[in-house]
Amino acid sequence: MTRRAGFNLTILGAVAFAMVIAVALDPIVVGIARRVDVREGDLYRLARVAGYVPSWIAVAVCLTLSDWRERIPAWWDRGAMVVLSVLATGAGAEVIKLIVRRERPENAMAEGLMYAFRSFADHPLSSSGIGFPSSHAAVAFGGAFMVARVAPAVWPVVVLWSIGCAVTRVLSGAHYLSDTVGAAVVGYACSTLLWSMHRRHAARAGVPGQI
Repeated sequence: MTRRAGFNLTILGAVAFAMVIAVALDPIVVGIARRVDVREGDLYRLARVAGYVPSWIAVAVCLTLSDWRERIPAWWDRGAMVVLSVLATGAGAEVIKLIVRRERPENAMAEGLMYAFRSFADHPLSSSGIGFPSSHAAVAFGGAFMVARVAPAVWPVVVLWSIGCAVTRVLSGAHYLSDTVGAAVVGYACSTLLWSMHRRHAARAGVPGQI
């Protein structure tokens, strides 16, 4: 087995383990969320907007302007990669929703179930009311993981910001814990794939730049 294959198996194992733990904790976390009185103060809103695409566009603009100001070759690279990552991750989450079709906690609880799945015959192309994975959390993690690659020094800030977004989605009752863990997996996968493709293209083209 090659080192790369071993690494990929390790990642898959970690993903499977995280999802199993998240699913096991879903009943407990849902119970806690139902008892918590969420007050949408400034800190809550700050965390929540990490799942808003324009928030990451603003981050991308800041990176782009900084690189342009410093006269860095390929000054558009970092900003463009952040925008691509959040768009790809958000789209990927929506596609997965249409495949998995697990509804939000409130819908399942109304039916007296822990989980409820929508039939493929019921609005097959609408993700409204479907929770797995959380699109907002996916956007947050997709942006954070890409920023962590293009600006490694700030990774603790953006990763904590994305985790905060995931927490708001769970505490609001809109999602299960496993919805947000699934979103983190989607964000990591999309950002890693985009990063790998970009690096290969840049190497072939001999493009100088930040990344």
